[in-house]
Amino acid sequence: MIRHFQDTTAFTQGVAPDASPYGGAGGHAHGTAPLAGAEPLACRLDFLIGALPVERLELDPTLLRAMRRLDPRRRLVLRRIRIAHGASVDLIALPYGFENDPARLAALRNLRSRRQRLGLPLRIIREAVVDREPRLSNARLIHESAGFHPSRPATERLLRHLFIAGGCDSLRSCLVPLRGEVDPACAVLALVGSNRLAVDLDQPLGPASPVRRLPNRVTQG
Repeated sequence: MIRHFQDTTAFTQGVAPDASPYGGAGGHAHGTAPLAGAEPLACRLDFLIGALPVERLELDPTLLRAMRRLDPRRRLVLRRIRIAHGASVDLIALPYGFENDPARLAALRNLRSRRQRLGLPLRIIREAVVDREPRLSNARLIHESAGFHPSRPATERLLRHLFIAGGCDSLRSCLVPLRGEVDPACAVLALVGSNRLAVDLDQPLGPASPVRRLPNRVTQG
């Protein structure tokens, strides 16, 4: 998913999905909509951002003004993140049906081109990409596990275990250092959500799922 943010046309960690445009709630006025009761597009995008080793940043005021002119109904969702190597990327999520408006879509692409010429990457993400499974369900589960953050000693035991294991081990093996926690599996996912660990969101989560320690998070000892 980070590769998608970097290469194609997704969060400070722990920011709760706000369902507001720019950040904004994605509408479903046209085209195919998600099932009734699904979270707004803004929330679903925030789930993904919160599950990735990226940092959510304040929005660029210049881009925000341009978006409000281009999208007065506030159907688009705007986010800005900093990815692993330090680059900032602006993300625009398109709700279902937005591409049925050729004029607005052309205006959005022109905005992207202008930003690119200024060295300001802008990535356009379709709602169908945000909804891709199992990534979205995994990200939602990570968000829901935030309240199970393990104690500091348990966290240090797990990080040391992963350091000794070469930086990666199965989810099943990661539960052992977390014995005594209310829900060790949710504790692992809470550490993913706080950028201490990482999992592959594009694969179903299970006992054999690899869990990676993120760089510069552990000291030996």
